[in-house]
Amino acid sequence: MSSTQDVTSPTLAGYRAARKSAAILDQGGHARLWLGGEDRITFLQRLTTNEMRLRPGQGTVTILTSPTARILAVLTVQVHPTGLLLLAGPGQGPAIFNTLRTQIFFSDRVALEGRGGVLAQFALLGPQAGDVLTQAGAGDTSDLPLFGWRTVSIAGADVTVQRIEGIEGQGFLLLAPAPAAQAVRAEILQAGATPLSEDAYQVLRVESGLPAPGAELTEDVTPLEAGLRRFCDDHKGCYTGQEIVARQITYDKVTNR
Repeated sequence: MSSTQDVTSPTLAGYRAARKSAAILDQGGHARLWLGGEDRITFLQRLTTNEMRLRPGQGTVTILTSPTARILAVLTVQVHPTGLLLLAGPGQGPAIFNTLRTQIFFSDRVALEGRGGVLAQFALLGPQAGDVLTQAGAGDTSDLPLFGWRTVSIAGADVTVQRIEGIEGQGFLLLAPAPAAQAVRAEILQAGATPLSEDAYQVLRVESGLPAPGAELTEDVTPLEAGLRRFCDDHKGCYTGQEIVARQITYDKVTNR
């Protein structure tokens, strides 16, 4: 076997698994923030595009926008009984933390913490991702709605499983205590998943039309220009950049796509 084949074969194996079975991608470098305090819902409600008045166990995607409605971050949210877990793209944690911190008013009862060091994160993608989770001991996840989440046991650790938009219509985020990361990953691989490289994932997500931070999702575009209309609620009231987003919707002013 040539050296070129040696290098590319794991990448191709991960790509094919994400298309036909299941593949696991390490997302340890992604942003993970915790927003607590009594005013956490109203705080995020006034800063982002989507409706945040959700129940524990639910989740959503919402967009942090500038006053000119440019994308600052796309946040995947988990609603917990005592706080909101905010997930975003690789390397975005410090910038999002600083942006949110500058918007905390004196009267706001909120607390913001980084969770990147205490949580490991994986994406499990592919049409058999749910079957792999079941085989790994997580039980049946077929009843989870899109962006809904629950805590399961994998490799003896409490792991949060959240359904997301994935490759071939099936995907999950897995969040585990950092010390258990390798054991959880090994259990998922043992259950039938294939390692997925970042290079292979980038090809897959472009083919699937999934925009990413730093590529399609930048401060040069608005949510509607990036194809994220479904994450902009029409009835939630004012938020930063809302007037421009509403104008684009009402008058069909999206000229750049």
